[in-house]
Amino acid sequence: MSTYDNSGVIPNADNSITEAEVTMLWLESTIPLPDNLWVIKWWRDHINSGERTVEGLIKFLESKTITPILRLHGLYTPTEFTQDATIGISHYSDVHSSNNHGSFPVNKEDSVLYKYWNWHNSVVLNPGSGNSSLTWRRIATDHDASSEYDLFRFIKSFNNCRSKIISVHGGMMLARNSDLYRQTVLLCRQLATNGFTIINNGEAGLSEAASLGVLLSNYSTSSVNVALQMLSAVPTFDINNLQPWYNAQKNVLEAYPNTADLRNKSISIYGFGKVFKPQHQFATKIAAFFDTNQADKILANAKFGGSLFLPVDIENPNDVNLLPINMKINSMYESQKVAPLIFVNYDPSRQDRITQLTKEQHIRDSMYFFNVTQFGSISSLLKLTCVLTVSIL
Repeated sequence: MSTYDNSGVIPNADNSITEAEVTMLWLESTIPLPDNLWVIKWWRDHINSGERTVEGLIKFLESKTITPILRLHGLYTPTEFTQDATIGISHYSDVHSSNNHGSFPVNKEDSVLYKYWNWHNSVVLNPGSGNSSLTWRRIATDHDASSEYDLFRFIKSFNNCRSKIISVHGGMMLARNSDLYRQTVLLCRQLATNGFTIINNGEAGLSEAASLGVLLSNYSTSSVNVALQMLSAVPTFDINNLQPWYNAQKNVLEAYPNTADLRNKSISIYGFGKVFKPQHQFATKIAAFFDTNQADKILANAKFGGSLFLPVDIENPNDVNLLPINMKINSMYESQKVAPLIFVNYDPSRQDRITQLTKEQHIRDSMYFFNVTQFGSISSLLKLTCVLTVSIL
């Protein structure tokens, strides 16, 4: 195809198109070039045979747009995901440079966070969409690899002792005005003050409380009561009306900015998953993953320090964090690394059930049970573990 009409997309009279011209049209879209050249050749052959048209190729590319997703992004700032995807977005934004100044859209479907989740579930994970090809799966895989690489590079920039990285696990339905939420904020504030970096899954509830505690460790003790008072105005989230829940966080962040120069940091390891979930805004950075299993494995990494397991649902005393607990146990078994597994506010009747999850005595010996108010004992145990780890290395 040597000539185009004024639109630049209609082939010449003999309806022929070259492989290079298909490639050029592809490059004008937001879709990365496929690693397999056969895709380009397939379109060339089917257009030249008359089974497809150039217009059809363009519509195909437009319908498969990955906007606002970036294939090789790395870590995110919290305000990137709260932006309005219907207007021009700003990558690596803060509250001042985001397109809505840190607010959340009235309709959750307009948020960048929802666009990411919806693209993965409707395109990559949906075989019936006709889109779940290797090209789109590779975009998700490359994105996650970039997130993981940037995550460990970021950690190394301020924390040279992996055993001082503590994962916090707990339920997402915990109300902001509950006593356990407050105690989690205080516990993680104390851990951050003692030099620990907190990682969590980036969701509502106890993960939000953990990152809030880290943020407030950079401010005066009075910040805890002020922040909790602001958040208590919207104690829980409504998945169909998320703006008030996010606005309460924005009020806290306006009073206590989460700037890059703060000493104490937390990181969210967020997995988009099959069910759309809100994402808290109090982490320093967000490592986002389409593959939730990859996110869970990082949180359970035995090469990090200890893990804190808080109740999933305080209304159900028999509910435990079986998935993260089992993943942490498996990581310790496979790597032969030992790290404290600290169970907080677990009823004594459930403690035997926890220890019976493994037959490995050295892992059982690493299990500890505390009350959430025992800040000093938990912190001392974790500090001792870090000292022992450094001396062994």
